[in-house]
Amino acid sequence: MKLLDYVITKTNEYIENMPKSLRKRYGQFFTSKETALFMAGLFVVPSDKHSLKILDAGAGSGILTVALIEKLQTQNQISHIELVCYENDTNIITLLEDNLNWVSNHSNIDVDYEIRTENYITSQVFEYNNWLGANPTPEKFDLIIGNPPYMKIGKDAPEAKAMPDVCYGAPNLYFLFTAMGVFNLKSRLAHGSYNSRF
Repeated sequence: MKLLDYVITKTNEYIENMPKSLRKRYGQFFTSKETALFMAGLFVVPSDKHSLKILDAGAGSGILTVALIEKLQTQNQISHIELVCYENDTNIITLLEDNLNWVSNHSNIDVDYEIRTENYITSQVFEYNNWLGANPTPEKFDLIIGNPPYMKIGKDAPEAKAMPDVCYGAPNLYFLFTAMGVFNLKSRLAHGSYNSRF
């Protein structure tokens, strides 16, 4: 079974058992297979890269990440992936972990993954704002993919306060995830560009 087909099947089983009202409350709108394949196809990896550090900032069940891994393994260029997935919805973390474990055991790429359950935005407030106590070398990634929650938040929400330079009017978590993704992306280098897809 292809990696993405496995994850889609497991995600569909989860959706059938999770009421739509709960998924809506958490801003969960899972990416379709077609969209995941399209987004994964947008990435360009410099020809001299054999290892990548990838971020999925709103991983959900891992659909987008797995679509990207599946694309990379067909190119026979990348031999190792260091993957960081943020997901703080306790309802889906077990599914994400099961999916990533299955994929890492069935991919022809060596995949090391870490699931971070803290809030993607607020966990980097010091680094993003360059406040006293920030890590002087914030973590950066070669590729960033994600389908963040589509949810408006209040101006006083912790996420909005964490990124005051990009919050005007009624902020949306989707936009904040995208702005933080730009912050997390490695700078463009002379030999190639690095990509983010939200």
